[in-house]
Amino acid sequence: LKIVPGKGSGPVAQAVGQKQADFGWVDTPSVLSAVQAGVPIKSVGVFYQTSAAAVQFFASKDITKPSQLKGMKIAVTPGDPFTTAFPAFLKANGMTTSDVQMVNVTSAAKISSVISGQADALLGFIDDQGPTIQDKTGNKMSYLRFADFGLTYEGTGLVANNDTIKNDPTLVKNMMQAISESFTAAKADPAAAVASMAGVDPNLPAPAVLTEQWQRAQTCMSTSNTASLPPGANSETDWAQTVKIFTDLGQLKSGAQVSDFWDDSFAPTS
Repeated sequence: LKIVPGKGSGPVAQAVGQKQADFGWVDTPSVLSAVQAGVPIKSVGVFYQTSAAAVQFFASKDITKPSQLKGMKIAVTPGDPFTTAFPAFLKANGMTTSDVQMVNVTSAAKISSVISGQADALLGFIDDQGPTIQDKTGNKMSYLRFADFGLTYEGTGLVANNDTIKNDPTLVKNMMQAISESFTAAKADPAAAVASMAGVDPNLPAPAVLTEQWQRAQTCMSTSNTASLPPGANSETDWAQTVKIFTDLGQLKSGAQVSDFWDDSFAPTS
């Protein structure tokens, strides 16, 4: 495999659609918006089946519920999957975007905006920025996960071009199976998984940060409908709920079907 930086779910979805990559790792809200815009891709299996999206902030702020975010500055990146879903998260908790101050920054600037105090919190994955900020500052981070406060939808997984799915289904099946086996092995031996990352990237976080990131990631890997299934095997019920959430948000056209976005032919086996 040749693994290259994706620079966010939106650009990755476009790259796979344009056949610049065989596969991509994309958050489901970006899959939905890309497919609706005519990008010829589908999800072939979501691995983070409970979205890891969360509001992240220093624990010293003592925030335990969404209503406490009122008036706070939230670092967001327009168009990313977190910002796309944030209005629904607020609505589910009796709020709107007018109740908070949205601070537009690049995705790379989210961490520095919270550390510097430019923003009180940021939107991101619980297995990404939080552990890094904690390591850089020595100050504990806390989280309000969307999924813990009324907004549960499919998270991040593998996408392929529609032509690849049609013309080389064996490749897609083997790729899904390999990733599923890798996730299973990493769950069984987290230390070995972290050790295997050595030398992958010069900007790689410290092993302790990677360990916490992986621990947090594992809390998102299944739902009540898929708890007994191998990583990457999805539930149509969960997908239907995801499509409904974003249809209700007005981000999908009425009548959108699960099969428009997900091909269930490639579920990995134990």
